[in-house]
Amino acid sequence: MILSTDTKAKAKALSHRYFITVQPLDETGVVSNNEPLTFEAENHDDIMQILERSRALEPVPPGETSEFVVRLKLLTEVALRPRDEPLFEELFPALKAFMKKLKALPQKPSGNRTGP
Repeated sequence: MILSTDTKAKAKALSHRYFITVQPLDETGVVSNNEPLTFEAENHDDIMQILERSRALEPVPPGETSEFVVRLKLLTEVALRPRDEPLFEELFPALKAFMKKLKALPQKPSGNRTGP
């Protein structure tokens, strides 16, 4: 599929950019002296808004919500781009079905939410 310049510009305008840092911890949980891995990532969704909405759904224990959302959104964005490629042809439909189920979860009462 070939996108027009206008379509590309609209898609670019709707994307959100993030700077990701992964820094190793040693066995005791202290940040190690190893060089951190850093990269930029784009996502068609605002991950921070999704994080807030996810806290109301509690799809995972409250202390794991940030990790869950960031990992899921990074994976789905990477899988979305080449979704028609043979390697991804089974993964994308499964992710799409998972996301549909996730979005359908009922919100938890606001008084019960805690965690990052």
